[in-house]
Amino acid sequence: METDGGGMTEDAIKAMIAAGAGFVSQSSMTVDQLHANYPVGLTPGAAAYRGKYARISDYGGYVDRVVRCDYESSSGLYFWTPTQPEYARSVPIVGDTTLYALKHPTTMILTGSIGTGQSRSVTIDLANRRPGEIIELRNNMSTILGSLNILGTGLGSFLFNTLGGYSRTVVDSSSGVLQLVRLQ
Repeated sequence: METDGGGMTEDAIKAMIAAGAGFVSQSSMTVDQLHANYPVGLTPGAAAYRGKYARISDYGGYVDRVVRCDYESSSGLYFWTPTQPEYARSVPIVGDTTLYALKHPTTMILTGSIGTGQSRSVTIDLANRRPGEIIELRNNMSTILGSLNILGTGLGSFLFNTLGGYSRTVVDSSSGVLQLVRLQ
């Protein structure tokens, strides 16, 4: 075990540097590991992460990002938010799909195809979402008499089924619980 000459091990120095930089861990982790090891929301103990950072290896399913634990005082919610700008990505829809916070980009172009008489549902999961988060979806799927339903947004399949159908929603916490509010 190597030391710095003053008795501190290399691991202890790394831990001290990580803590001083405000990271919850010196290692990069997946979104699932972040939520399992550093749960937020109304979770007791989440206040300890406020202002701390975490390195995520699969943000949006594809890229490395740094997230920060923030706090929203009117709802008492703690949440992980990206420190870098959001980005858009094409997401293939091959069956019913659930979109998860930090695991899917906030702006998505839905691709794929729906056959005659088929139906696909897309659910926006509110767990671990952040107040004020904007979620944008564009229908770029090919369909022949099938339907695409975006659940929980107030946007029915009739409006969204047209090629280029667009949904813009915000995660609202003003009632004390997270809910989706349709903007467009």
